[in-house]
Amino acid sequence: MSGYIFQIEKALTILPDLAPDEYISIEQVDDVAKHDSDGTVLLTIQAKHSISKSGTTFQDTSLSLWRTLEIWIAKLRDGILNSNTTFCCSSNKEIPTTSLLNIFLSKPLDEVIDTIELLLKKEQKKLASAKRGGNHLKRIIELIEYTLANKALLKIIIKNLKIETDNSPKEDFLNKIHLNGRQISQRQKDSCYEAFVGWIVNGCKAKWKNSEDAKFTKQDFDTKYQLIMSNTSIINAIFRDKKEFSSFDIGFSDNYKGALFVTQIQDLVWNKQAKERAISDAVIDYIYSEIELKNIVDIGDYTEEDFIDFTESCKKIWQDSVDSLIVRDLDDYTEDEKNTLAVTLFNKIMKEIKLTFDKNFSFTESTKYIQNGTFLKLSDEPKIGWHPEWETKYIERNISYGI
Repeated sequence: MSGYIFQIEKALTILPDLAPDEYISIEQVDDVAKHDSDGTVLLTIQAKHSISKSGTTFQDTSLSLWRTLEIWIAKLRDGILNSNTTFCCSSNKEIPTTSLLNIFLSKPLDEVIDTIELLLKKEQKKLASAKRGGNHLKRIIELIEYTLANKALLKIIIKNLKIETDNSPKEDFLNKIHLNGRQISQRQKDSCYEAFVGWIVNGCKAKWKNSEDAKFTKQDFDTKYQLIMSNTSIINAIFRDKKEFSSFDIGFSDNYKGALFVTQIQDLVWNKQAKERAISDAVIDYIYSEIELKNIVDIGDYTEEDFIDFTESCKKIWQDSVDSLIVRDLDDYTEDEKNTLAVTLFNKIMKEIKLTFDKNFSFTESTKYIQNGTFLKLSDEPKIGWHPEWETKYIERNISYGI
């Protein structure tokens, strides 16, 4: 499976560099190929992937190497490939400088042929001494003999051969579409990349189900690029979607029943069901916010200072909201009116206020728990409150208890 994923990743790295009239194909001519407008193959890629830490690909006696040469020779003979095609062996593993592939690039053709003939004799000797089986050796020998029987076509391949080690196609792709800047979070990068990979995978599936070749033009890519880059749910993906959290993350929510941010809500005079829902939502937002802020700081996209700045913005918005709601002296309000103001303020902050993070990123409904969690944390310290007399109710109480 990792090999097929690697093919998709290789295809993505080619798309941004296509000329307007070029396109790529997947599993048509080769693993991946680049074509001009009339279908001529400009680049053909054999992509090999190894998940082993010590593994390698395109070894001298591997089936993958000799099968690759067989495919290319056959397609040269059939006119599918030509003397101007670039032949690329791409791998996620370094190909040793002493390997046959690198000898192809560094030695004259006569020496290359001599090296292949010596390898053939070595494999034939192995087969002769094999006590049983030997089917794999037989197949390798057949492929080497086939290659030697087509020296003129092998010469074309060697002349246009390219060896490519790509152990980070994701990073290569993100660089090509200019998404590796410091202002782009890792979550944004991941979201954009996953959207492009999904597009290629689903596009291949749809085309193959309809007996069509999997082809993607530069225009196809540019159109998808515009759609993805204008999708706010992707571009604003700094924080995890609320649904990405596991149920165990709120398994310890009972621990917060006595927290001051809960007490501030509990003390509001409100209908029982609405208050219970508000408390339940607040506890979840508080927990998720704490978890995600630590996660974001740990992976290095933002620092604690960034979140301190955002907290200060929240405090200012809270103060502005208080000033717009409480327009008279507190002594001019009855207790019922004060409580109504408190419930109104809480709902305005939790449900209506929309802030941006780092001046660029807007919260969605599924990420607003970060914003709400920040307000709740402020009410837990407490640096803000909902009731007009919150300072008397909570700060003075805490001081009297030595908190």
